Amino acid sequence: MAMMSPNWQADLMAASGAGYTSDLDGSGTDDVLLRSTSTGVYRLFKTAGGAVSGNNGVSVWNTGWTFQTLADVDGDGDNDIIVRQDSTGTYKNFNVQNGNTVGNGTLELWKTGWDFVGAGDFDGDGDEDFLTRSQSTGAYRVNMTGAGTDGFFGVWGNSDFNVVAIEDFDGDGDDDVMTRATSTGKYNLFTVQNGAVTGFSGVNVYTAADWVFQAAADMDGDGDADILTRQTSTGKWRVNTVQGGAVVGGAGFNAYTASAFTFQAMIDADGDGDSDMLMRQDTGTWKLVGVENAASTGVGGFNAFGSLDYVIQN
Repeated sequence: MAMMSPNWQADLMAASGAGYTSDLDGSGTDDVLLRSTSTGVYRLFKTAGGAVSGNNGVSVWNTGWTFQTLADVDGDGDNDIIVRQDSTGTYKNFNVQNGNTVGNGTLELWKTGWDFVGAGDFDGDGDEDFLTRSQSTGAYRVNMTGAGTDGFFGVWGNSDFNVVAIEDFDGDGDDDVMTRATSTGKYNLFTVQNGAVTGFSGVNVYTAADWVFQAAADMDGDGDADILTRQTSTGKWRVNTVQGGAVVGGAGFNAYTASAFTFQAMIDADGDGDSDMLMRQDTGTWKLVGVENAASTGVGGFNAFGSLDYVIQN
């Protein structure tokens, strides 16, 4: 999923994406949403050609509301912004078009006793759906956007297993769910079709606690999300490539290993179909590692606000 923050499992899930999961202006490249920790205001940094192409403020309620995720709720190609009220648990969807909010509405998710996990298109209809988890039982529930049916979701509810990614790992157009066991470090993939879990299998990724999950994103452009991990002791990176829901390869990935550089998000900033890696130095400086065919192609700057008061929301 004791009582935890409204987005405790979402915090486990690194910002990641197969496809344009943070495209807020419909341009075909992913953007970066930052929020001021002191004021709560949001600012969007748009990308094109692997660089920041502009930025603007985004009007979202800030006082007493906590960011949950980006999700294309209306299927228009622009990701929308989902927030939750701290005091009541109410969810709001701020609709986004061309990088600006154009309205908001209430999402009918259970307000109390359930933690927000994440969003994914579980029925392949182009609108993203929502996954929550019971604080008391660990059971998962899916709320479908559009014509789907809400209900319990067949992912293991045992508290030892936590969701780390919601992505399309088998390339069928329906997002799947990957979990990791706290006790063993083992990963399991729950495949999804038409809004329901249809099977599960182990995932061949390093299980040692020293290797920490970072993101699931399509890093080789084949339509299946791949898996990025980082070794705590050395700072080294590893990519496990995935096809058809199974790991088919694994190799080191050339990115900053110093602990001063932390992972921020996978974004396709150049629109080539391979997600690139966004990192940040502890000084506030941003770096973008280009990716093609699951290998790094070079490192460049990324012109977002350097003040540590602004943190990523992707």
